[in-house]
Amino acid sequence: MKYRSDIDGLRAVAVIPVVLFHMGFPLFQAGFLGVDVFFVISGFLITKILLNDNSTGFSFILNFYDRRARRIFPALFFIIALSIVFAWFLMVPSQIKDFGQSVLAALAFSSNIYFWLKLDYWGQSAEFIPLLHLWSLAVEEQFYLIFPFVLLIVNTQRKLKTCLILIIVTSFVSMAYMFLKGYSSEAFYLPFFRAWELALGAYAATFNTSKIKPKLANALSIIGAIMLLTSLVVFNSNTNYALLYSIPVVGSFLIILFNQPGLLIARVLSNRALVFIGLVSYSLYLVHQPVLAFSRVYLAGSLDVFQNLICLILIIALSLFSYRYIEKPFRSKKLALSSRFYIGIFCIIVLFGAFGLSTQTTNGFNDYKLAQMPEQKARMIERLTEESKKRGELAAEYDLVRLNEFENDGRKRILFVGDSVSGDLYAAAAASPIEKIAEIRSVGLHEECYGVDKLFPTCEEDVANFSKSTLLSDADIIIVGNSFLPDNVGSLENFMTFGNVRDKKVILFAQHQFMDINSLVMLGDKFNYDYTSKKLSKFVYNNRHERTLESNRLMERFASKNKLNVINGFDFFCDDVLMECKLFNDDSVPMLLDIVHVTPTGFNSYSPWFYDELIQLIEDQSQNGQ
Repeated sequence: MKYRSDIDGLRAVAVIPVVLFHMGFPLFQAGFLGVDVFFVISGFLITKILLNDNSTGFSFILNFYDRRARRIFPALFFIIALSIVFAWFLMVPSQIKDFGQSVLAALAFSSNIYFWLKLDYWGQSAEFIPLLHLWSLAVEEQFYLIFPFVLLIVNTQRKLKTCLILIIVTSFVSMAYMFLKGYSSEAFYLPFFRAWELALGAYAATFNTSKIKPKLANALSIIGAIMLLTSLVVFNSNTNYALLYSIPVVGSFLIILFNQPGLLIARVLSNRALVFIGLVSYSLYLVHQPVLAFSRVYLAGSLDVFQNLICLILIIALSLFSYRYIEKPFRSKKLALSSRFYIGIFCIIVLFGAFGLSTQTTNGFNDYKLAQMPEQKARMIERLTEESKKRGELAAEYDLVRLNEFENDGRKRILFVGDSVSGDLYAAAAASPIEKIAEIRSVGLHEECYGVDKLFPTCEEDVANFSKSTLLSDADIIIVGNSFLPDNVGSLENFMTFGNVRDKKVILFAQHQFMDINSLVMLGDKFNYDYTSKKLSKFVYNNRHERTLESNRLMERFASKNKLNVINGFDFFCDDVLMECKLFNDDSVPMLLDIVHVTPTGFNSYSPWFYDELIQLIEDQSQNGQ
């Protein structure tokens, strides 16, 4: 394949906005679209390389994978190794555990699937995740695993074009459908909904545009450049998805397809500075997110202008080092013989895999990290153990009455339904003056039982017992508290069909969920933070559990559609205006035992808050005559 310097220039145009977007530059709110440009470039280059390979059969596949391995693995493993070192020294156990999972996902070429299940790309906590950017590399790796076999099967240019058009149309339409239905995370992360971008680049590789008149080619490449630059500067994450992705992708397609030597856009993109940035773009892309994320972890917050500048200098230095001493040497088979190269790769994978697994089995090396804490701070962890014991005693006390039948003495009858989250709500209500105006009872029902499939082992029996129970039939108000995730919030629709639930006043509790309290205690020790400080409170806010935030958003939509009330647990701990979450009381005593459950000390303030929220809804019901 003939070298095209303008393609390297286009790589620079793609990678620069991505880096600036992740640094928080307001001018590049759509800088993440640089990844879409990379997909088009990858589809084009890989297809060109494969079409120019004269080998056949198994040799064709092996040659391709060997080139890809030498291109991808050395720099990738260098960055993962550096990240492991920084994670060990800068992260607390819960962060290390999550980081270990992301390392395992990277080794399995499935970072996109992992982060789809884990979080929202645009969420604030994404800024603290060192290997988040590997989701796009995973999409390309999944493309590399499949596409060579497609070319072996589709062995003529005509058939290939037909196949690519089919992929482009079905993938784009499917992506549009997913966005239309609100499944933006799936459309963003999963490979099938990205396939049209790679396939469009591949489609460009099947054309011979040398006979197109220079004036027409010049006009089309300029149009493509305008489309690309406009989308990178003008668009943002709120832009309609049809414009957001199609404009820069089609613009990149036009540039790649119609750029000819000597034309305006070709001359601009072949500028030596852009070409050089394009050559180091892979290392630059790999390096930038870990540097920014670990800096934010270290500072427990966002970066100011000066800190961003320091990070940029470090990013450039590491990128140049990676390109010069890692990327280039390993591309040469003379310097990296196949046998030694692949033995080394295998050993590194085993080591990284062992690290990733150990982070799971040791809960982020929790015991070791705890042992390193000074005695005074370690007592805070001991205090949590005491709080846990008190909570157990409290639960045993409430268990004596929670399943008793309602007395039906004229007071409101409130039934709490759910898992341990509901248990916290019941305990909060029991510790309040609610008994003056209402009877409260509680039944357990796991969230897996709400769906039609009823995946939890005892679901069929549990649902039958709940639907027929006198507690349900006698209740005036049902409060649902469960550990919902986005995938099972929709099962609430089925829950409303149980017994006579729909005839009751139903209140949904949108749960809170944070970094585990042990890790926050260790974080405060590591950086010598006051546990009631704004710095720590802002860090907690920025690291709220993304999947929980998403499930709460879905729950709000469901409640609005069905005219139900919602109490949001985040409202007690967090202030969205100040962007702070307070998990310790004024005496620096933790109000949570883990990531969600309230301590007995925490109930001192949590209970009055929940009581006030509940009383307001009960009064609203009475005023409406329900």
